[in-house]
Amino acid sequence: AFFSACHDDDTQVQTEARKQTTAVYAAKDMPYEFSPFLDSTFDVFHDQMLLASARRTEIVHFSGHGGKEGGLQWLQNDAADSSKEESLSTIADVFECESKREGGSVECVVLNACYTEQLGRAIVARGVPCVLCWRGKVPDEAATIFATWFYKSLVKKGGRQYEAAYKAARIGVNHWREKNRVSARRVPVEVDPDALRPHEAWDLVFLHEATSAGSREGSRGLESPD
Repeated sequence: AFFSACHDDDTQVQTEARKQTTAVYAAKDMPYEFSPFLDSTFDVFHDQMLLASARRTEIVHFSGHGGKEGGLQWLQNDAADSSKEESLSTIADVFECESKREGGSVECVVLNACYTEQLGRAIVARGVPCVLCWRGKVPDEAATIFATWFYKSLVKKGGRQYEAAYKAARIGVNHWREKNRVSARRVPVEVDPDALRPHEAWDLVFLHEATSAGSREGSRGLESPD
């Protein structure tokens, strides 16, 4: 799991890392070895992905920020004081090298960051069987709740039940939304000038091999209370 956010950022990346670790290691019959990489740069990500097949890595998780051009933001240095977007095509190419289709071991990618649906579709098109990602700008707390429930469910089900774990996570996020009366719609641009697409709904998306890169067929989103 790669966690990448500047230390002065208010994104709950460190909280998510702690909750994921707890969810995995609290299981009695733990099916996974969880390896978190905090303050990740792109070079750390690339180096570790080269070892994915040797380690029989099945799930790769990213937590941080989606980029304006469809890629991911990675820290620039160990001081974690600046970040830079790596392109969609470069990241998708890295996953292709370790995908099941190319003889690798990676079968599920979790992109727990805003605006990652386009990247998710590119990764599926490159041969990774399953990707979970976000459509729109997701609240930090919702992203953390999703990760907690997804891995808790995955561990309890003995691993590899990705769609079932996604459904459990979806219930958890919907419960949080209803309890806190959080809308799936973005606020107007006048209130939120930094939103890339301020009027777009945010949704958790499950993509799989049957999903074409240019179609929404095969994706599933959260139930909307709007």
